[in-house]
Amino acid sequence: MLVLDFVLNTISHFVSGDTGPSPGIPAHANAGFEQDLMKLCDGQRISAIISHSLNRLALPPSLSRLALERLKDSENRIALENRRLRKKWSQLASRLEMSGIPFLLAGDMAASSVLYPAAVTRPVHGLELLVNETDWPGVADQLGGGGFALTVPQAAGLAPEAALEFFQVFTPCVFRDDDGDEVRLNFRVFYFGRPDLRETAWERSLELSGGSGGPHALGPEDQLIRASLDLSLSGFSDLLLITDIGLLISRFRDRIDWNYLQTAIKGQGLYNELFLSLKRVENLLDL
Repeated sequence: MLVLDFVLNTISHFVSGDTGPSPGIPAHANAGFEQDLMKLCDGQRISAIISHSLNRLALPPSLSRLALERLKDSENRIALENRRLRKKWSQLASRLEMSGIPFLLAGDMAASSVLYPAAVTRPVHGLELLVNETDWPGVADQLGGGGFALTVPQAAGLAPEAALEFFQVFTPCVFRDDDGDEVRLNFRVFYFGRPDLRETAWERSLELSGGSGGPHALGPEDQLIRASLDLSLSGFSDLLLITDIGLLISRFRDRIDWNYLQTAIKGQGLYNELFLSLKRVENLLDL
């Protein structure tokens, strides 16, 4: 519990932008505190966030030099992997844009691009896109040309409406390349169960390139919906998602369309999951 409290306090500082004194290491922490800290940070994929947060505090905690170096090493590994994935993503994005196919970034890449300052490396594990089912054949063709193969090959020839139904009801739409990297396609924000007739996320999207007409990401409402549902599925224990949600609320609180969000969630019968996720983040990060 001592390690978890320390990490949550550090994340709370990060989310709020507080550069005041470190939460500090409890005086009665045992000799295994730093080892447990590293296990938690690595297991929860938050070592880069914790490392950055501790470096910017006015009074850093009394962690050993070895522990701080291990955190920094983990941060550097995450940054290296992210650069590799971003380079691959840039090539795929260019293919889609040149083909005139609209898409919205979702998942890890959307959170990394929208929520975190450039100096902080938010780990990205795979790529996730929202696309229109009407563009399904073209998207599949462009991903194939980029070296990605559909993990359910027999679905490649489905018509758009059939692809929407198949990937909503039976199995996620995942493409994988020879490096083991994955691209997941979704046709709806709610990517399970019977699909809505149309997807309105396009109306709330966020432009990522300063108004130059470049790539867009899911808007804050839809990112909050997805992160909250994923947090619920994790048993409310994923600290990276907790950080994402904290940043979404801190940064977009005044512009989130809460009426849309509540209506959309209630329409899917998932109001409790949203409420409990937000309450969990509020309690853990003292928002």
